[in-house]
Amino acid sequence: MTSQRILAITQDAALRERLNRLLEEFAKRFDVTFAENRTEAEQALFSENPDEPALALALVDDTLPDVDEASFLVRLHREPRTRWAYKVLILKDPDVDILLKAVNHGGLDFCFSGEWEDSVFVETVRGLLTEYILDHRTLSTDDKMSYGEVLESERFLHFIHSSALTSWSNR
Repeated sequence: MTSQRILAITQDAALRERLNRLLEEFAKRFDVTFAENRTEAEQALFSENPDEPALALALVDDTLPDVDEASFLVRLHREPRTRWAYKVLILKDPDVDILLKAVNHGGLDFCFSGEWEDSVFVETVRGLLTEYILDHRTLSTDDKMSYGEVLESERFLHFIHSSALTSWSNR
């Protein structure tokens, strides 16, 4: 089975701890990795090892010391290996310029700003991962099925139903 990765990039220890707790249920099926800066993130993402997990979701906050978060998202969006990953920006304080750059050039899929509820975060991540897995063309149906316990139930059941109908009608 092809492994998929969730990468959270933050220097903020409290946020890292919170994200670790919130992403715990997804760690059953996804490789959850944390990086504190651009260099660590790039090592996790752009290794020459073909067995490295593909990036499914990048969570980037506004504490990156050596590059602005929007520029990092733009790079992810331009790289063939990470272009199709879903990208989430976490801003403590709303910054319109960063947000616009991330949306217009970085393929931003979602932004959390200021205070946010844990349950909203988990459901947003679940929705994005569901979309990623179900739309991922290189994953076999069996591989997709293995992610079912952490995906959105209704959408996943619809996928199973349509896969069964397609498989049955092709026999």
